[in-house]
Amino acid sequence: MSKLPAFQFYPADWLNDIKLQSCSLAAQGLLINMMCLMHQSEKYGYLLVNGANPPLKVLLKLLRFAPDKPQKRFQKWLKELTDYGVLQVTDGGVYYCKRMVKDQDIRDKRKAAGKLGGNPNLVKQEVNQSPNQKSTPSSSSSFSLKKTNKRKILIPDNYKLTEKHIKYANDKKITDGVEDIFEGFCIHHRKVGNKYTSWYAAWQTWVRNKIKWDKEKQDNLNQEGPENFQPSLKDQLS
Repeated sequence: MSKLPAFQFYPADWLNDIKLQSCSLAAQGLLINMMCLMHQSEKYGYLLVNGANPPLKVLLKLLRFAPDKPQKRFQKWLKELTDYGVLQVTDGGVYYCKRMVKDQDIRDKRKAAGKLGGNPNLVKQEVNQSPNQKSTPSSSSSFSLKKTNKRKILIPDNYKLTEKHIKYANDKKITDGVEDIFEGFCIHHRKVGNKYTSWYAAWQTWVRNKIKWDKEKQDNLNQEGPENFQPSLKDQLS
């Protein structure tokens, strides 16, 4: 069961969601009750009871359906929610709310990043929340904009060149020798012992400096001639 006392609810989002508003009021009422059950589920956002897909009889009881109320109404409203894409269904027949699952994923990633010092390079999630929106004491932390202190760290031993690093270099017109440049970047910072809150941002700075250093080197060659040119420390590092 979720330890969160509440989940965030935005009335404007609810009223302006085209898919949801295409459903009947009865189906919308069914949805909010199902979301409450999904909030209590062991797997947040999924309609599970004790880790399993509940039988229809149990589900109807949990949703406070009167015993004499026809099941056809429930099935009709549930079909509306799935047909319009408000609720999704897994291959195993488990209903889930995509928004709730996404919120939990954000919380999990923030928690993991916090254990590693809050390095923004480890998790980057955009949250759809107005800057003036205030959270309530009972609201979920998934949309909290609390300020955290970012800790500077040494370059990780397993810091590797990724497609994101290569793309940034390519966007700056560096297409050859990116692997060698990245290796020089890592060797230099491990030797010097620099610390940064974001090593990807440090890589961006290194690439920009690389472009500047190459230009300076070329200017020196043009002015002095190759026979008189002495490589600087920056040239050696690059």
